[in-house]
Amino acid sequence: MCLREDDKDTSFRVTLTIEKFGCKAITRSIEIVGNEGGTISVNCNNLSEIQDIYIKIESLSNKSPECNMTHDFAKILASEESSDVTLVTGDGTEFKAHTFVLSARSVVFAAMFRNDFLERNTSRITIEDMDAEVMKEMLNYLYTDRKIPNQMAAPLYTAANKYALLHLQDMCEQALIETMDVASVADTLRFADLHGNERLKTKAITFIVRNIKTVTDTESWKNLRQTDHQLCMDVLEEVAKQHF
Repeated sequence: MCLREDDKDTSFRVTLTIEKFGCKAITRSIEIVGNEGGTISVNCNNLSEIQDIYIKIESLSNKSPECNMTHDFAKILASEESSDVTLVTGDGTEFKAHTFVLSARSVVFAAMFRNDFLERNTSRITIEDMDAEVMKEMLNYLYTDRKIPNQMAAPLYTAANKYALLHLQDMCEQALIETMDVASVADTLRFADLHGNERLKTKAITFIVRNIKTVTDTESWKNLRQTDHQLCMDVLEEVAKQHF
């Protein structure tokens, strides 16, 4: 008997029944825990006397089968089974999806489907401002709630903002905070200001103030200084508060 990894602590009762011609059936049972071995011995001098052999395996555990909706919905997305809408990105990549999932997860998608945003007779929605990689990760999140790749946090935040995916926004914001570094923090500050995210903006300014000498030598800071004087002034004002 082969057991799954999940069954390693489960108890089983194995029952062997041998029916012999013209004789009373012989029954033997043994209990096995997980991958432990076990032997059932039955004396039978003449194999031609055996009419039938039955083996019954019963689980003695009260543990219910594990529910894994994340895995199941990931399979639905990957298989494209029963899909009823096609999302097309700006580069022409197509993704099959399910309107009931998108509607349940996003009020924006729900409104789009209610108001007949689908292209006539094709059940397609073209999203010009999203590339294939971002669409793939957004759909993975919508179907499974799985953690996002940190390197995709910024574009996924933009997508989450567009489709009112508040939990995804929070995940992306946290990823941007946790991966903040000297080389890119000025870009993060600009991104936070663009999207009106005050928490992320404050975190970025605080990081810059603490690392002001190294940050101001980076290309991202030099670009910020040339393109957004107000943000630079916000940082310098915070530096002044800290040092005077």
